[in-house]
Amino acid sequence: MPKGIANGDKVDGRTLKATGRNQQFATRVTKEWHEKVKGIAERDGLMLVEVLERAVDAYEREREGLAIDRFISVLENASEEERRQMEAIAAAWVRQSD
Repeated sequence: MPKGIANGDKVDGRTLKATGRNQQFATRVTKEWHEKVKGIAERDGLMLVEVLERAVDAYEREREGLAIDRFISVLENASEEERRQMEAIAAAWVRQSD
């Protein structure tokens, strides 16, 4: 229980939702973009930062998928020797990410 709650002190929502986030991130956005992100946060019961974190995670997953698609395309057009080398690289990458 956060300090102060046991003795009846008022505690704001920030204290109850300690997240470990301690870096400031400020930027300028359009009014429309801000309203869209704020609407998503309100609709889903999230903080703005949580919407941004999920957006970055989705972006990373998408980029990883595109990289894999490109790798497969190159692999399909590679010579037998190039294919063996690329498969060894891919296997090492998979082992490393486990």
